Amino acid sequence: MDTLEYLKELCTNFPFQEKILIVDSYAIGEQIISNYTRAGNQSINLKKKTVRDLGRELVERNVEKPFDYLEQTVGVQLLYSILKKLKDEGVFQYFTDFEVTLSFSRAMYENVKLFRLSGFTYGNLQEEAFISVEKGKDMRQIIKKYEDTLAVLNLMDEADLLREAMKVAKRNDNVVFILQSNLSVSFLENELLRIILPVFTYKLPLRKVLGVPIPEKTTIRSISWGSPSPYSFLYDLENRMENKSDITLLSATTEEIEVKAVLQRVKENKSKLDDCVLYYTTRHPYVTTLYQIAEKTGLPISFGEGVPITYTRTGQLVKFLLEWMRDEYSVTAFIEMINGGVLELEEGAPSKFLIIKLLRDAQIGWNKSRYITQLEAAQSRIKDKLTTADNDNYKEYLVNRLHQLSWLHQWFSRIFKKLPNVGEMVNTKELMSAVQYFFTKLF
Repeated sequence: MDTLEYLKELCTNFPFQEKILIVDSYAIGEQIISNYTRAGNQSINLKKKTVRDLGRELVERNVEKPFDYLEQTVGVQLLYSILKKLKDEGVFQYFTDFEVTLSFSRAMYENVKLFRLSGFTYGNLQEEAFISVEKGKDMRQIIKKYEDTLAVLNLMDEADLLREAMKVAKRNDNVVFILQSNLSVSFLENELLRIILPVFTYKLPLRKVLGVPIPEKTTIRSISWGSPSPYSFLYDLENRMENKSDITLLSATTEEIEVKAVLQRVKENKSKLDDCVLYYTTRHPYVTTLYQIAEKTGLPISFGEGVPITYTRTGQLVKFLLEWMRDEYSVTAFIEMINGGVLELEEGAPSKFLIIKLLRDAQIGWNKSRYITQLEAAQSRIKDKLTTADNDNYKEYLVNRLHQLSWLHQWFSRIFKKLPNVGEMVNTKELMSAVQYFFTKLF
């Protein structure tokens, strides 16, 4: 029995009772239910939820103390501030030489979240459990500061949410719980499910994969195997289902060749594109490759998860603008924006090549104020040369160069009035105003 057949049987046996499908993500739940209804099946009271949803509902219903939930982006910024403060105070013993960047803060936030979802806190995390005791001490300090900050700001992260939910959770025998096979849950999520789930639950089966050793998991995270399909024998071709499979294995040196070979197969079979679905293991580089092929050939390809906004000219402009701000308005980042072809300069502007040359010759480096002062200094040097020049062609060259520097000076003076000062913190309103200005005036 496959997944949809099993789900249909459950919906038939429990037509009106509330049925909760517990999945790793909304995307997985939506795909299962969408395919189920698309096959002509109907259901009442079939809902998709993650373990986090169950915990949040329990807390909101039973905990009177008001709280704000810590979102991912806020958590990363919070860790950035904590890491910067601890490093400035000289607390670190292991992370002393690490530069506190946004990417480092994001990685550290994921580590802190992993520790806490695994049941560890500042109180029970042992320094000796780490290969480096100094690293263990630093991690404990980071987690302590993180937990103290959450308490001060009255914020609740996912681990806190699950702990609070477990305090009020009870076994629910009135709901039909259907688990996704191979459910990926943390220690705290597993503990919450053990409290909530009734004695008997249901699990959607997966097509069996033969020829590959599969590790055993706990009951909640285990896999319920269904009947095999032709694709179950990809790693066990000697025992494949005779006359029932039409599988072709292809070896390619690049992803582009691989994708083109698949499209060639579609063409040879005269299949309709609407009837074809292409599955890939990771978004990158397949989405990029497919998008480029579609743009070049005009193939009407759609992407289930969408495409990155940076594939569009609008997204590229925002990306270049934010990188320019992040690098404190460095000339190098601005040159990348110019070369990216996302800026539209008004009539009378110097060529892009000349703008790059003038900015490099002015030795600006970075910082808004240096654009103005260094361009003014460059103009002063040209004016001094004009007073001593005695060749008409040379004078004409200097006058043109002075005009070009003056244009750049005026242009940067105008746009820097619309761009925020950068540092540790950037005002969101000023940032959005700058993006709007670039869209309306320079795009």
